Amino acid sequence: MLALVRADRGTIRDRFTVALALLAVLLVVLAGFTVVVRIRVSHAQNRIDTVLIPAVRNVSALGQAYAEQQSAERGYLLTGSPASLTSYTLAKDTAARLEATVAVQLREDAAATRLLAAVSAAGQAWQARGAAPEITAKQDGTLPVGAALVLAMAASHALFGQLSNATTTLQHHLGDVIAAEVNTAADAQSAANIAAAATVGSTVLVGVAAIAVYRRSVARPLAHLLDQVGTVAAGHLDQPVEVSGPEELATIARSVESMRSRILADTAEAAARDEQLAVRAESDRIARDLHDVVIQRLFASGLRLLSLSNHHPEVAVESRELVDELDASIRELRAVIFGLTVHQVTGGLSDRVQSLVHHSERSLGFLPALSVNGPVDEVVDRATADQVVPVVGELLTNVARHARASSVSVLLDAGSDRLRLVVADDGVGMPVVSGTSGLGGGRGLANLHARAEALGGTCHVRRSEDGGTVVEWSVPLATSPVT
Repeated sequence: MLALVRADRGTIRDRFTVALALLAVLLVVLAGFTVVVRIRVSHAQNRIDTVLIPAVRNVSALGQAYAEQQSAERGYLLTGSPASLTSYTLAKDTAARLEATVAVQLREDAAATRLLAAVSAAGQAWQARGAAPEITAKQDGTLPVGAALVLAMAASHALFGQLSNATTTLQHHLGDVIAAEVNTAADAQSAANIAAAATVGSTVLVGVAAIAVYRRSVARPLAHLLDQVGTVAAGHLDQPVEVSGPEELATIARSVESMRSRILADTAEAAARDEQLAVRAESDRIARDLHDVVIQRLFASGLRLLSLSNHHPEVAVESRELVDELDASIRELRAVIFGLTVHQVTGGLSDRVQSLVHHSERSLGFLPALSVNGPVDEVVDRATADQVVPVVGELLTNVARHARASSVSVLLDAGSDRLRLVVADDGVGMPVVSGTSGLGGGRGLANLHARAEALGGTCHVRRSEDGGTVVEWSVPLATSPVT
């Protein structure tokens, strides 16, 4: 019985590989995104810590340096103290150094660079049109007094106000840049958090889907297979095993189904063998009963009839006719016994023929003479042997039924290229068929010819010089011995 097939594509390994691959892809994406975000956050933080905050401090110091210049310049104008002039010069040098430092720090920020240039221009304008002329006038003694001085100082103060405004604008810009960098880092971190949450959710979905696929494609087919195997193991061999699920489970199912089929075949073969043995045993029992009981009684009846004819001549003719009928019945019974006791035997051709000859003794009343010449078992193939055995059985059965023979010889000769089977008896011989040139015979003789012709051989039947029958059955041998 063929197994029911409902195979799913793929294997368990394939399914788990796909699930693990999806999880790996999600984790790689999350890791890559996290790395990018960390780089952006780190870059922003590093720019804030190493560039922007130091720049803000330096711009604040720059404004403080300009304020110190103004204070020192006003003090010199009011007191004429050389110390104030020295402070002015030091503050001026500090401002120049700070401008150069901030220019390097803000070189990648075009807007900040422009604002710093505005600060530098405003500082130069204040110094050139305000502080420097006033200091020179103080040194030359030409510094105006009174209302003229107030007016001159107001113009210088206005120029310094422009410088302060430029410095404040630069400071505000740097504050905005720092806030933007902080917002960028915060946005990147938020995106990373969202990506992590999405990855976790996707991982959960993949896990749930993997569990569902496992239950549908592995767990359920496995449970179904276990139920089927349990059913077969319990002795219900008529229940076929369905081949389904992944390739691994399908392979197990096919193996169990193959084992179940072999068990069924072996069981059927064993049952047939047991039945055949029972039939043979019954045939042997019937043959023994016929030989030991029926034939002996018929033989005893024949002896009594012969004794009766000797004592009563008037019934001698009828008695001898009855004795002849009893002899014919005995021969028929012996033929039946031979048919019941001839079984197929294993082994070589010589053993099989010898078994037939041995079993024919009961039906013939004597043991035929058997001669085996040549390497019969080595050169005769099984197909030829399977034809020779029934031919020998047919010939011995014919002798038991019709020949009324007292002796039979069987010759099995394996020559260089042909196998000859010769069966000769000393019986009454075959009848001559009217209108023909051959000997008569029934269907059995036709079967002998047909078997020989099927193997490319011949079958000849003739009368022997002693009045009996000789049958020569010959077929060609195979080109090489059978091993």
